Amino acid sequence: MQKVLIAAMFTKNTEGRQNGDATVNATVSKKGRGKRPAKPWRTFPLYAHASGQWAKAILGKTYYFGPWHDPNAALEKFNAAQDFLYTGRPVPPEIGGATLEEVANRWLEAQWAAHEQGRLTRAHWLDCQRDAVRLLKILPRQQPAASLDPGAFRKLRSELSQGRNATTLSGILARLRSMFRWAKTMDILEDLPHYAGEFSMPAARSMRLARAARGKMDFTAADVRAILAAAEPLAPLVAMVWLGINAGLGNTDCATLKESHLDVTVDGGAWLDFPRQKTGAPRRAWLWPETVQAIEAAIERRDAMMAKDDDAGKAWPAKLEGRVFVTRHRRPYVAYSAKGNPLDAIATAFGRILDGLDLHTPGRGFYCLRRTFRTVADAVGDWPAIDLAMGHLPSDVAGAPFAIEMAARYRGRIDDARMQAVADHVHTWLLDPSK
Repeated sequence: MQKVLIAAMFTKNTEGRQNGDATVNATVSKKGRGKRPAKPWRTFPLYAHASGQWAKAILGKTYYFGPWHDPNAALEKFNAAQDFLYTGRPVPPEIGGATLEEVANRWLEAQWAAHEQGRLTRAHWLDCQRDAVRLLKILPRQQPAASLDPGAFRKLRSELSQGRNATTLSGILARLRSMFRWAKTMDILEDLPHYAGEFSMPAARSMRLARAARGKMDFTAADVRAILAAAEPLAPLVAMVWLGINAGLGNTDCATLKESHLDVTVDGGAWLDFPRQKTGAPRRAWLWPETVQAIEAAIERRDAMMAKDDDAGKAWPAKLEGRVFVTRHRRPYVAYSAKGNPLDAIATAFGRILDGLDLHTPGRGFYCLRRTFRTVADAVGDWPAIDLAMGHLPSDVAGAPFAIEMAARYRGRIDDARMQAVADHVHTWLLDPSK
């Protein structure tokens, strides 16, 4: 999938609307703006736009030149920019300042480059793209980003919060705030916009309440055993469930797992060395014999498909080289459509199993096996070993005690016996009939 920037999502039609999700002249609510001012003199070329800016429609687009309270500065900016605007040329940043659309597009281009270099996951880039579109659906696309005032951010935050819990809202706000910080770092903006507290992150209390409202997000041992039994006919899925509860692997982890990440030992177990795709953090875990056996069954199934394709003269897709899990359609289990939409066959198959066992609740899915592993493993009390199995770093957690960060930097390695003790504890819990 090629990168799709904001401009490509908003094509103007003859009615002045966008063929997509937003309008050309999206306006800010009048609430809190007060009465629009009259023109300071009769021949003043700009009009008072509902966004709180002096504006002018030029060649079918609306441009913004400054806040109502300073018409002289707005006129000066218009005079400097009008020769460019009326001829369809881009306005130099030193004259008009980067618009919200320009900031969003340049940010997305930088994020896409980071993705192509392997520094950013596809899922994160898609989140950034969706958030940029949301931003331009609420605030005027052609408004200079530097001219945004607290009222604009009040409206933005209010509309973004509609129908979303605090956890979801927090992610959107964090990404959009990072966009403005990036723009300042890249000298696209001289200063950060003036939030004045109107674009603050949700309070810790709201975050706790949102998590509580989701309900239970882990499984009991009996739940996991029932899931394994239900998944038994599906060789790849049953192996993924074992990996989820044995080593805390998530959907994308399983989809990208390769044989090179596994080191099978003589006693039937195996070591998993598999850096997290999301952060690149190291991850090492001891795999139980049951997990290894299930993985071997999945590999046998994959090899049978490869042999069948070879016999038919079909080339095996290069992107599947070495992957443990491949769908029957010869595709990765987690992929993206031509339009960039995520396609997660693991979530779909696992959801069907949860529905059949009456274990499905909103937000509960395959990733909850990872939550369950962490919950059970914590009883061991060996936090460094558990963090290594999870692929967690102290620096990933805001406010981690300095002593813990320093210990992680100085720690050369964690003995395999400690890693195996963590895995053994979870294994004992899973097979305990009383659990």
